[in-house]
This record gives sequence, structure tokens and C-alpha cells, in this order.
Amino acid sequence: MELERTDDGIYVTVHNGFSAILSPRPTCPPVVQFVDPPTAQTDGTLEVGLAAFAPWRKNWKPVRVQVDVVGLADQPAEVTLPGRAVVPMRADAAPGWYKLLVTGGCLRGKRWIKQDLSSDPQGSIRYSIPDP
Repeated sequence: MELERTDDGIYVTVHNGFSAILSPRPTCPPVVQFVDPPTAQTDGTLEVGLAAFAPWRKNWKPVRVQVDVVGLADQPAEVTLPGRAVVPMRADAAPGWYKLLVTGGCLRGKRWIKQDLSSDPQGSIRYSIPDP
């Protein structure tokens, strides 16, 4: 791991993949946490449980975020963390992998979700988020 300080900031170069939060400042926004797997609802929506993680913040205020599933959602949903986002889905979306983005008053969150029409004999839609 290499550490470089410049006028623009501090940069860390890694040679193996890893994920970390390095010494956040008190003003750093919270990290979004995906509480449970997304759930397909019978009304054609996707429900996603989200929470905010920010133990470095002394004055905690709820944050408002937008949840979008690029290529699958009709429109982004808004929710205050912690909470459950209900995202309306396109009826004509094909099965496959879609990017779920959480933006707004948090550090940007991204997960890939899989829409699978063939996993249930009754043809219901299932969504899953693979383990990171």
C-alpha cells in the first residue's frame, strides 16, 4: 500500500482489492447499509431496507436519499434513513443484472441486483443482492 499526499488531497494506492473507510471526519456523511435483500411486491414495486452507519458523527440527523435501479425502475424512490424504499419497476424489464444506486445525504451506495423470472414455477419475480 502506498500513501501519497498532494495539494488536492491524500491518496492511497493498493495492489490487492479491499474495501475500507479510512478515518472519516466528523462532517463525513453516513455510509448506507443494505439491511436485507430486496423484496418484489405484488404491485410491481421493489422494496429495499436501508440504514445509515455513521458512528463518527456526534450530532446525528436523519438523511434523505434517492434509490434508483438503473434500467429497471420507472423512477427513483426517496426515503429517510433508516427506512424502506419502495421503487416502482418497469413491467417490460428483462431478467438480468441491474445496478441499484443510493445517492443523496450519504456516501454513494451501489449494489448489483438480479431480476430472475424463471426461479419460481408460478412466474413471480425474485430479486437478490449477491454478497459483496
